[in-house]
Amino acid sequence: MRNIISFVATAFVLAAGCWGQGGVPEKSAPAVGTTSQAAARQSVPLTPDERVTVERVVLADPRVKKVAGAEKPRVLVSEAHVDKAEAEAFISGRSDKAPAHTVNVVVFNPRTNQAVQTIMHLEEHRILELKEISASDVPLTLEDAQEAFALAKADPGVRRAVGSTLDQFILVESGSAHVPYAAQALPLRSSDPKDPCHTGRCLDLIFRAGTGYLPLRVTVDLTGRSVKLLTRDSREEGRH
Repeated sequence: MRNIISFVATAFVLAAGCWGQGGVPEKSAPAVGTTSQAAARQSVPLTPDERVTVERVVLADPRVKKVAGAEKPRVLVSEAHVDKAEAEAFISGRSDKAPAHTVNVVVFNPRTNQAVQTIMHLEEHRILELKEISASDVPLTLEDAQEAFALAKADPGVRRAVGSTLDQFILVESGSAHVPYAAQALPLRSSDPKDPCHTGRCLDLIFRAGTGYLPLRVTVDLTGRSVKLLTRDSREEGRH
């Protein structure tokens, strides 16, 4: 059985907000831990300089280097999370010490399909925790959606099914402004151990033209770089 995970919550929000892949905060964002307002918030956007520092510290760790390899890996950086107890003490005046902040960082090597997740102390530039995670647990980003869309457009079966308008389709977020030809990506996870999408990183693509959706769905396995077309009459074509 396959489960389609909420795209907005799992993919684009992570890509453009909580996880900084392609969503770098504006340069005017204040440095964390400098105001009581920032301390009161559970999470605070990183400044561009802070993000650069976080990536540098994490990628310099020998354990991360082992997974990252020689090629540039994908790095997903969360907002800074405030230590709740320290924040409450700081805001109430019981402590003059500004609350500490931690950042979650995922480093993923698409070539080897290996990934690690770290928790870093932002102020001390120190890694507190590090563990290897499954590639299927790496948050899907806008970059993943774009890669899946490109693989689908290159597939002859998808091109025949969608027709001559395929190149007019634009990848959009759920709830975005209406465009004549829209493609949306939905993260996919299978509960069947025999299904490649049980452990692989998969996306479903759906296509909207005019006011309705086309009677087909395209599953893209980013790990295996394969494309499958599922039409309304349940005929499935697989291509690599």
